[in-house]
Amino acid sequence: MAAWAAPALPLTFVLSLLGTYYLKFGTEALLLAPGALGIVFGLSRAWEGVASPLIGFLSDRTRARFGRRRSWMLAASLPLACALWIVWAPPAGLAPRALLAWVTFGLFALATAMPCIEVPRLSLPAELSKRSIDRTRLFAANGIASAVSGLLALTLGIGILRTAHDPRGAARWLAFALVLFTLLCVAWSVASLREPPENLGRGARSPFRAWGQVLRNTHQQRILLARFLGELPMGAISVLAPFAFQYTIRRPELTEAYMLAFFAPHLISVPVWVRFTRRFRKVDLWIASRAITAVSYALLYAVLGRAIAGSASTAELLTPPVLLGIGMGCEMVVPNAIGAEVIDQDELASGERKEGVYTAVVVLVTKLASALGIALSGVALQWAGIAGGGASDGRVDGVIVLAMSVVPGLCVVAAALPLWRFGFTESDHSRVLDELARRRLAERDR
Repeated sequence: MAAWAAPALPLTFVLSLLGTYYLKFGTEALLLAPGALGIVFGLSRAWEGVASPLIGFLSDRTRARFGRRRSWMLAASLPLACALWIVWAPPAGLAPRALLAWVTFGLFALATAMPCIEVPRLSLPAELSKRSIDRTRLFAANGIASAVSGLLALTLGIGILRTAHDPRGAARWLAFALVLFTLLCVAWSVASLREPPENLGRGARSPFRAWGQVLRNTHQQRILLARFLGELPMGAISVLAPFAFQYTIRRPELTEAYMLAFFAPHLISVPVWVRFTRRFRKVDLWIASRAITAVSYALLYAVLGRAIAGSASTAELLTPPVLLGIGMGCEMVVPNAIGAEVIDQDELASGERKEGVYTAVVVLVTKLASALGIALSGVALQWAGIAGGGASDGRVDGVIVLAMSVVPGLCVVAAALPLWRFGFTESDHSRVLDELARRRLAERDR
């Protein structure tokens, strides 16, 4: 569990800091236009999603000394480290267009290397154990590692960059530390994990046929729609939060406290959601988490209105992220566990093990949703008057209230609708596992 979850520590730190603060860092420290940077950032995330299905298919088909998954993780670790340095440590003295081109190259290189590690890694839990509770625990360990890393990124990481006299110099040292930590964690994971040899050569033969089977799976269709609608506002919220505390709430010193108020209950709630999976249907827990999240956005709408009027207290400002963290704790565990069960159902129907393809399609959908949210946020901020130096003409309040509370709340409610009629239960999964065991026994006898 520890070896598999270890890469989540540096990779989540990178993604959290990048997704939350890079638009602000690029706007105010690098003096890039937020609209152009937001579009480039969004396109790079979209490319990451588009590349993921191909990586998933190739990972399923890989035959190598280190196995189907670890070979990709090892090969991509150094390119990812180089891309990370390019993004956060651009050379001084570049003209604005040259600097934007440099950052664009780094973001796309990072978006290419990241799924080469994450898609194979996230495919492993469905192979490491057939027991649902084991897979749930693996995803919970990943969720805890991600929560700890995200908390550090959005408190320590943002705090370092926000308060540094030389933000570019601070970013360079932070990138250096992340490069070393990433290489260390990926190397430990590759050296420690062992993949089941019986799955070698059982990937799909045709990528288009494999992707078609995934997209035609009725259970997977509902999962993908729910995850797209749930992820769509998260990209926008992450990049807008630092702007909100500076321009709308006008208390930038609360940025790190807000992140702590989200990640502390998020971290604590993960093992609680795991325990609940022993007593309740996973899909019912997923719906319940959507309800909690919707309430948090409704409260955030009211709090932002009071903040604009200058009457919101610190306790009021920190209440919505607490509820949001509790609701999102479920998102780190339950959807992935349900998806692993659907992969078993697909094996029974097709005779193929397509963990990589299933994982990659989920990555594609969530990255496209996040990319759309980030790109629209950058354009909206520029329209609202956030210029290269950080000045605002006053329209930013309306943009932030709409994008951080109203739109996310509607998306979360819509994301619960596909789950109401989700028809693949835990008992159905048990029958699938029994049939697969009988099939494998018959194959050995032959």
